Amino acid sequence: MSCERPRMGRVVESLRPYLLFLVTGGNMSALGLGLVVVVVVVVVVVVVVVVVVVVVVVVVVVVVVVVVVVK
Repeated sequence: MSCERPRMGRVVESLRPYLLFLVTGGNMSALGLGLVVVVVVVVVVVVVVVVVVVVVVVVVVVVVVVVVVVK
């Protein structure tokens, strides 16, 4: 789990210039880029949620197996 957070930080850092450009530029190309950035952010959030859910499920399964084996 600890190895996922720095990677997420790198993704946010790489998106920051696009977000700054979207905020500072008010023309149509910035709007189009804004839509792309929104789609990318949504995809990243979905991937992170899926990874977190998978990690939680794996941890729960491991805990249940350990408890059953110990008993």
